[in-house]
Amino acid sequence: MMTDTVLVVDDSVETRTWLAESLRSAGDYACLEAASLSEARARLKTQLPQLIIVDAQLGDEDGLALLAEYALTVPVIVTTTHRSVDGMSAASGRRRARRAGETVRESALIFGGGPGAADG
Repeated sequence: MMTDTVLVVDDSVETRTWLAESLRSAGDYACLEAASLSEARARLKTQLPQLIIVDAQLGDEDGLALLAEYALTVPVIVTTTHRSVDGMSAASGRRRARRAGETVRESALIFGGGPGAADG
């Protein structure tokens, strides 16, 4: 059986490690890790994963750039620490991604239990 590869891109080493370890322990996934857009792009030149998980805001960089660059080739999940879609939209300058000729509005994936997650 072939192992699926996931590229995890996050500038927070704690979050990136938690995501990668969670994926590895949840199933048969190989994880590549990157802390910046340039590191992610270098990894993508050598190996195209089956999934990209990217933080919307990578320090001063815009993680949504990978969504725009790779959404037609690889599924992309965008994560954020912003508590609302409005917060993420404001941080990203209300960008929209184009996929297969249609406009896709940004949405948030809310996933609890990560590092630093508050109870309740």
